[in-house]
Amino acid sequence: MSTNHPKAEGKTNSEVSKNYDIVGGPGRDRLFDSCKYAWDVYNKIVLHFQVVEFYTPSLVSDSPNYKPLEITNTRIFNIEHKDTSGLNFNLKGRCLARLPGDSVPLQYKFTASYNTSNRTGVISFCN
Repeated sequence: MSTNHPKAEGKTNSEVSKNYDIVGGPGRDRLFDSCKYAWDVYNKIVLHFQVVEFYTPSLVSDSPNYKPLEITNTRIFNIEHKDTSGLNFNLKGRCLARLPGDSVPLQYKFTASYNTSNRTGVISFCN
């Protein structure tokens, strides 16, 4: 389940992180290729993460429905191994995202904990 941290009173957006579940995304090779070409003018590796804004109860199946966040122009700048499995990574990058309360997509920095085997994780945004 995702954990939304509401804007704290007296804090700016850059001081408050927002965490969301990742329920789909790229494999390991695509992540590393994206990082390799993050600043390349001619080669762009398109990444797409399916990120949950909020879950809704499903009336017809056991799997939960969700409203996805609008995320585009994802670039990965840093990849760290979380363990020795070769499947779990900490990611850092930037993207355009329309978070709750945004009228248009804005540029956000993000950090994510991501598993390339089951393609799930948690992503945190701040500007």
